[in-house]
Amino acid sequence: MKKLYTLIAAMFCCALAFSQEAEESETSTKAGLTDLQLILRADATPVVPRNGAGKSNFSFDRSSIYTIVAGDIGGGFSFYLHNHWFAPHPEELYNKTGHSDYTNWIDYAQLTYTTGNWAFDLGKGMIPIADWNNDPYDWEVSTIAQTFFYNTVQSYQYGINAAYTAESINSTFKVNVSTSPFGEKFFSSKKYSYSLNWTGEFGVWQPMASFTYADGYEGDQGFGIFAFGNKFNFDKFTVTLDYINMTDTWSSPLRRTTVDLALQYKISEAFDICLKGGYESNGEGEDLLGWDETLEYGYVPTYMDKDYKFGSISMNIYPLRDNKDLRILFNAAINNYSDNLAMNIGVLYVLDFMKFINK
Repeated sequence: MKKLYTLIAAMFCCALAFSQEAEESETSTKAGLTDLQLILRADATPVVPRNGAGKSNFSFDRSSIYTIVAGDIGGGFSFYLHNHWFAPHPEELYNKTGHSDYTNWIDYAQLTYTTGNWAFDLGKGMIPIADWNNDPYDWEVSTIAQTFFYNTVQSYQYGINAAYTAESINSTFKVNVSTSPFGEKFFSSKKYSYSLNWTGEFGVWQPMASFTYADGYEGDQGFGIFAFGNKFNFDKFTVTLDYINMTDTWSSPLRRTTVDLALQYKISEAFDICLKGGYESNGEGEDLLGWDETLEYGYVPTYMDKDYKFGSISMNIYPLRDNKDLRILFNAAINNYSDNLAMNIGVLYVLDFMKFINK
């Protein structure tokens, strides 16, 4: 999903820059487009037996078409639209438009007001769960190389946000109220989530933490989700380590855990590689997230009845010199639920119209 915190940081930088310019020149921000992109991805994801017991399969996984449209309205107001127009089963994107438990064609549709160090959002966006695994845009990742939590929790929800950036301590604090990902439909289900989030940057270390309470599937049952994400940026290495704990009862606060570790190495401007592994445990009782005891694409589990372990290797190749718009992606992954090796080969192209508009 998602570059959420990169987006937040950029938004605050723009807000602070605008605030400073307004104080110096006493002029308002000029209205107009700030972003206009078309994103195309084509994927092939074969699944092949690895223990003599698996069954071959094939899917188009993340094949998709996205658009991003953003702009300044003036007077401190801006908008951001992020839409998903095509998927391997495109009818589901549109049939599920009103659902909070399923991805649909609207990812982001936000109106933002910034003033000084404050920013306020209204509309559809992401629940700010502090998980670096959830940070890349959806079109940059492959389903087979993600955690069970990532593939199950629908974090795009309608809501309101208030965020404050404290420059003196290099931190941003955010409060979010939104519809719950564990309801069926956004507003008619009358289920909501409430989140507190903190992000910081201290040299090479970028930590973030969050707590979310979300109404659950039935009655008054709800879920508490605590997340603590860590990113370490070195010259050529990036390391992320995330921990998520989820529970539906105070008597067992550590019931469901997710831990994932990723090591990315930038070999050159044209090539990088990432090793990733994850572990998830559901504890006692039924799976809090699963819905069916099957394997999607013959590889990705949809229900946990035992601890989940996975490992993957991913590569990005940028064939155009001094240009990251075109990318060739490769992923390979295994897990302890499937007797298959899953592979993913994709081509991603980002057409940034602002490069032509600003010429």
